[in-house]
Amino acid sequence: MDGKTISFTAANSIPVKIFKNEQLVKNLNMGYIPPIHVQLIPTNRCNLKCSFCSCSQRNKKDELTMRQIETLCEQLKHIGCKAATITGGGEPLMHKDISLILDSLDNYDIKIGLVTNGLLLHRLNVTDFNKITWCRISCADERDFDEAQDIIEIAVKCGRNVDWAFSYVVGNNYNAENLNKYITFANKYNFTHIRVVSDLLNLSNVKNMNEIKKSIVTNDNLVIYQGRKEFDPGQKECRISLLKPVIGADGFVYPCCGVQYAHQIEDRDNPQSMRMGRIEDIEKIYFEQKFFNGLQCYRCYYKNYNDILEQMVGKMEHLEFV
Repeated sequence: MDGKTISFTAANSIPVKIFKNEQLVKNLNMGYIPPIHVQLIPTNRCNLKCSFCSCSQRNKKDELTMRQIETLCEQLKHIGCKAATITGGGEPLMHKDISLILDSLDNYDIKIGLVTNGLLLHRLNVTDFNKITWCRISCADERDFDEAQDIIEIAVKCGRNVDWAFSYVVGNNYNAENLNKYITFANKYNFTHIRVVSDLLNLSNVKNMNEIKKSIVTNDNLVIYQGRKEFDPGQKECRISLLKPVIGADGFVYPCCGVQYAHQIEDRDNPQSMRMGRIEDIEKIYFEQKFFNGLQCYRCYYKNYNDILEQMVGKMEHLEFV
């Protein structure tokens, strides 16, 4: 597996980052898994209705208040959070206080990633962009590149210090011309990568990644082809639920970003059965190391992470004999 894939993806990848992070290794050796990377969903409201949306059944009125987020940031810092991805159950830039959310995370020295459909990037200014480490713009066959190009181009020029990337969803109506345009743009503006991923709710009808790769007529060195057709069943001791939990706009903590399609019949929502607790309980969750029971998960993409975390927090003898 190449360094680009390990740097920019977690699903179905070897968790080398765990070993590269000295403070995390120290914590694990003491038996403590911190929420080192939290995925924060500030709002479920959205400006699009994508056919492939795995969150389409969520309550679109759910939204965290700024007071909740400020309290959460203080607690997260206390229990070991180092980074937060502001992401969707909707479109995060729909939150009226998005700039204040960036300020709050930045004030606690929590590094920030952003996942967005890109159409509201004009709501951020240079000061906002300077707080963001990376931004991944979601796109798809049904999102015409020509319609989004101007908005994205302005944002990329405004956020010159941001590591930009695309995440392109391939559906059953694959549009090779559209994908090639996104890749060409990514090459032009020195994006870190473009992830090409199968529609997780339509896997049986999506072309395999070898076919997709053959249709690319431009330089695809930046492309990470992530088919997602292979997965594992969930594990009882789901420790990645502590390492990188999801904070939902409904005020609950969830084990990962894949809960909406973890069941055999997809929920297109954050299932109540996968709630780990309320955000007000987050310090208690970590002090007691209450990881999630993943046996209900039909589909899991983080087995490699769970296997390593299990070994790292456990006792091991003869460490010198590597």
